Amino acid sequence: TNFIDLIYLADETSIYVIDVEDPTNPSEEGWAWADSKEECEEVGGVGCNKIYGIASSGTALFTAGSAPIGYQYFDAQQPSFPQLLQTIPLPSTAGDIVVDGYYAYVTGPEGLWIIDRYCLDWL
Repeated sequence: TNFIDLIYLADETSIYVIDVEDPTNPSEEGWAWADSKEECEEVGGVGCNKIYGIASSGTALFTAGSAPIGYQYFDAQQPSFPQLLQTIPLPSTAGDIVVDGYYAYVTGPEGLWIIDRYCLDWL
């Protein structure tokens, strides 16, 4: 599969890699749970991460979601199994995300967070 033929989607709890090489017959290439299942079970499902935005840059995927998880960074070099590499807690729920160059721009009710993708911290 050519990475150009992949799109990335999210529902509330997972990210999906979809192969659209044949647009009349899209197929799921892979998926990843976007929450720590152990943490989610500890709180009985209350307060588990919900994804509200997703962005990509090459084979890197980024999600914006509910507090306390907020921002997540996935490696999708193996589209069949995207791997969660980093989670950065944000002070409140994140609504959307845009990636440009070195930075991820994450919006939320408290404003804008700018995250250095290489430092993996918010500024």
